[in-house]
Amino acid sequence: MKNLKKRLIALLLFGILAAGMCLPAAAAAAPALGYTPPSGGAATLTVEDLPANTAVYAVQVTLELAGECTPSFTPADTAAYHTERTENVDGSTRLTVYLVNGQKPLNPSGPLTLGTLQLAEGETLTMPETAVLHLLGDDLAPLVGAEGDTVPTRLRRPSGGGGGSGVPAVKPPAQEEPGAPLPYTDVKETDWFCEAARYVYEKGLMSGTTPTTFDPEKATTRGMIVTILYRLEGSPAADLPEFGDVPAQQYYARPIAWAARNGIVSGYPGGTFAPEQAVTREQLATILYRYAAYKQYDTAARADLGSYQDQSQVNGYAADALSWAGAVGLIQGVSAASLAPQGQATRAQTATILMRLCENIAKD
Repeated sequence: MKNLKKRLIALLLFGILAAGMCLPAAAAAAPALGYTPPSGGAATLTVEDLPANTAVYAVQVTLELAGECTPSFTPADTAAYHTERTENVDGSTRLTVYLVNGQKPLNPSGPLTLGTLQLAEGETLTMPETAVLHLLGDDLAPLVGAEGDTVPTRLRRPSGGGGGSGVPAVKPPAQEEPGAPLPYTDVKETDWFCEAARYVYEKGLMSGTTPTTFDPEKATTRGMIVTILYRLEGSPAADLPEFGDVPAQQYYARPIAWAARNGIVSGYPGGTFAPEQAVTREQLATILYRYAAYKQYDTAARADLGSYQDQSQVNGYAADALSWAGAVGLIQGVSAASLAPQGQATRAQTATILMRLCENIAKD
């Protein structure tokens, strides 16, 4: 019991200190927080991508849940002591859960299942894109790769039919009842992109930039679009990226590694990827074109780009991709005379293109 109290006190102190400071970034890959598809306001949480033979004795996980809700947590290990803290922050609900199990590791058999997150009856659980995770070893020291960095959350889906390299091709289940009001204050029913914003939200492909905003005019970054496709594929296992400007602990690290390995994206000279750079319309077309080829969809269709006055601005690598995207109705010109290949793809445009991809091109 003394050891249990000692560990709990250390964990609580660790959480209090971590709330007010940033720890150094881990040199190794950060784990991910996995969760089962939310059902009835509940989801099972797991820690994924732990190095082999890693024993975890204490856990602290913090989630920013959309809206003001009433979460509760039930540990998978009934012998574990746990406590949780809930606070409302700018219209969202911040949940912090602590778990500790005396002198025993929480994962004696290897994988680490934390437990079940449950909301009150009638509340809808929408998992955030990231979580803050602390893992402690037997000596109460933070484990490398889980020192309080932000880690991605990952929807765990059953395997299904696939394409490309055998990666499961399971479309994300709905996170909301179809037709339920969107939580975004900047998306109106009369907006041209409203249907698309609803589609990607309900399918779990894109979430808001905050619990209450979608930021439709904000540019989509290269890291974002790759992460969206990665989710569409069921967040398959992936190695670390080899690009020098993609930190291992970032949410887009494994998506970029997966996409690069499968020929969907490539980097810039010098070994960089520029994940925070706004994706251009021709880059977006190229990424989708390569993704379609990876999925073994028909990519033979071509549209004539000669009617656009700015056709000369299309880089050679993107010509076939933009021609295909135009032929299948994914990416059209911004006007009858302008294709704007170097223009930025906004989140509203990206949502619309993704909806077209899933509804008109993706095979079941």
